[in-house]
Amino acid sequence: MAVTTAVITYAVYLRVGWRISAPGYWLFSVLGVGLTYTDLRRHRLPHAMVGATWLTCAVLFTVESIIDDRFTTLTQAAVSGLVVSAALLLTALAAPGQLGLGDVHFAGATAFILGALGWQVSATAILAALIGQWIFALVTVARSRERSTKLPFGPALFGAAILAMIFA
Repeated sequence: MAVTTAVITYAVYLRVGWRISAPGYWLFSVLGVGLTYTDLRRHRLPHAMVGATWLTCAVLFTVESIIDDRFTTLTQAAVSGLVVSAALLLTALAAPGQLGLGDVHFAGATAFILGALGWQVSATAILAALIGQWIFALVTVARSRERSTKLPFGPALFGAAILAMIFA
């Protein structure tokens, strides 16, 4: 877990570089690995960890926007996070048991954080996570023939977010 965290954090540093919001991205990298392991083992995404990431990035993005006198980044991040949160919350409410509120919270935080890098990065990550999860679900159901299998969404979301952050 430590090696995974170190590699991901270094890759994110290479993409983001040094700026005021960089610690928020590092926190996302570190807590994202922990959230991924937690979701794999317990099928839970703790709101406290997700909220800490979201709040830290919100403060850092706001400070960076004030200092740079540009609010485009903050606006993109906020709109991206809110749109994804609303869409997935509606999905979770429409199909109970398919998507947990921790997944909705983590997806919103991920979209918020990646939205600061650009609409394309955020959209790419969310769509890649949804498509990847859908393919994983099809394969899992086909292999086990059991439709009630619980599949964690956090690993797909975090993996897609890191890949989109680095390569998009």
